Amino acid sequence: MFKIERLTRFARKVLWAVLPSLVVVLVLSFLTQVLARPEDLHKLLGTWQFWLRVALGIVPLLLAILTAFLLAARFLRAVYPRLRRLEAIKFLLFSRFGRPSFGPWMKIQGSKITMPENSVLTRIGGPGSLIVAGDNAVVLERGGVFTSVQGPGFPQLGPFERVYDCLLYTSPSPRDRTRNRMPSSA
Repeated sequence: MFKIERLTRFARKVLWAVLPSLVVVLVLSFLTQVLARPEDLHKLLGTWQFWLRVALGIVPLLLAILTAFLLAARFLRAVYPRLRRLEAIKFLLFSRFGRPSFGPWMKIQGSKITMPENSVLTRIGGPGSLIVAGDNAVVLERGGVFTSVQGPGFPQLGPFERVYDCLLYTSPSPRDRTRNRMPSSA
């Protein structure tokens, strides 16, 4: 279920968060290079070495962003020991910027989780997607508080929201609907 709209929305959110910092650092790097070499500015702007030095000025910011994500992923792994490093990084990205695709996902069928049981959704919760088969319902909770009951379809999990219980709905049989089987209203 790949949708290009979700991927572009994800990329826009990432760029919107990172681009202002990159522009500020690029301008500061440009000014630093110009002030470090006060010779003929027009001649200096025409060399590729100058622009390479300006572009390399962004490297510390990129390393700082990467380090921040790795430290946050390390903290998440300390809180949830069964979480793998890549899952922790994806969880952080998806929580902050949304999901670029349908996954991670979990399928509920026959009032139980049928696949994949050991996913990040069962360990720490969403963001993610559920596939709830017909005649099933799921009770969702976040932080020990019930958030909703979702029926058949493709419900979305919010951050840290997880499946508390799976329910199987069985409609009453026609035999139970007869007058003598119905509870009295008196």
